[in-house]
Amino acid sequence: MPPRSSATLWFFLGLISFASGCTSLTPSKSLSGFWDDETAEAEVDLSPGPHCWVEIRPLSGESERVQLAVVPDMRMAQVIEQSNVSYRHMDAYILRGSPDNPSQQVKLEIRFDRDSGKVKWDTDYAIHPNDRVIIKEEAFTVLDEAYNSLLGPVLGRIGKD
Repeated sequence: MPPRSSATLWFFLGLISFASGCTSLTPSKSLSGFWDDETAEAEVDLSPGPHCWVEIRPLSGESERVQLAVVPDMRMAQVIEQSNVSYRHMDAYILRGSPDNPSQQVKLEIRFDRDSGKVKWDTDYAIHPNDRVIIKEEAFTVLDEAYNSLLGPVLGRIGKD
């Protein structure tokens, strides 16, 4: 059996770092001005340690902003659990400052398993200090659920997976 090359080792190390959410991604230019001036003023640092902000956006009513302390090895699934979000269908993403230019934001999409309601393993990103996590309730009707349960496996599911 031939010895394994170092390229194979680097490939797997890169794959592991990408899957864990520890890589830098290209910044999204479409998110500049995402936070309006009045919400930026309301954001006050309440805890001395590293933290992240979680914004919960229901379909109706006021958005709620929560500050969570960032602990080592904290993941997106833990943020949702600590935020006490109990939407049946939701959309979520992380806004993170770009390593190249902190004034630009990188948008990391979070995908959910629609059957279990849990974060999929490949998008359960590590949470860094000063991340902004946006959780939005998703409009999903009874007809969408019926379609997904009956025809989804054959024709494809409605909504993001």
